[in-house]
Amino acid sequence: MRKFLFLLSLSAAAVSAANIYSTGFEGPTYSLGTLSGQDGWGGGLLPAVQNTVFNSGAQAVGASGSQQSYTTRGVSYNSIGNPDQTVDVQVDFYLDPNASGQIFTIVGYSATTGFMGQIVVFSSGVMQIGNVGGFTGNQNLSKGVWHTVRSSLNFGTQTASGYLDGVFFGSIALDPSATPTDLVSVGLGINNASQGQTGGAYWDNLSVTSTGASAGAVPEPGTLTLLGLGIAAILVGKSLRR
Repeated sequence: MRKFLFLLSLSAAAVSAANIYSTGFEGPTYSLGTLSGQDGWGGGLLPAVQNTVFNSGAQAVGASGSQQSYTTRGVSYNSIGNPDQTVDVQVDFYLDPNASGQIFTIVGYSATTGFMGQIVVFSSGVMQIGNVGGFTGNQNLSKGVWHTVRSSLNFGTQTASGYLDGVFFGSIALDPSATPTDLVSVGLGINNASQGQTGGAYWDNLSVTSTGASAGAVPEPGTLTLLGLGIAAILVGKSLRR
């Protein structure tokens, strides 16, 4: 029985995570209109809360236009004291089937030392992760479908990894000009655009969570399977002894 309880506690600790910030852009916190000025968001004026295209609830953020418009929101996280801890910045993202002439920042992130990186997508559907040190990835994102996009920031290895619907597609070094130890803001919006652009993009269910040594590292699926088998074996063995 003690072994069983130990494994259960180990499993619970392994999947724990600390919520830093999360939003579904729903009312009453958010109302229809420009995102900047709502719930701590500021910057570009084109990203706006709308109720036409959304993944869940009744609202999401949308952006379309012929100029750069990046909106950010402050968050609070510091890795000092736990350098192996990671932060996952995740959002549901939808690229309009008619989008053209634009580059969107699906999610960006900054530290006290400056801008650390971002995941961008071209209106063609090609997605990359990068910063001032360069971009990599070239992952194809299907247009007209909601996707889950995540960037995992590892302050221990000073890297950021990109995932599309749970599948890894590229990794970069965090701000190559410094050694960031914190996360102070996240952002989204239009990275670049040209005249005559069409369509747009949409964001929903943004979350920022920390995982790692103190909050509990998330185990691989295979690890959870083995853990489950171990618990089952203990229960079966106990039953047979009876």
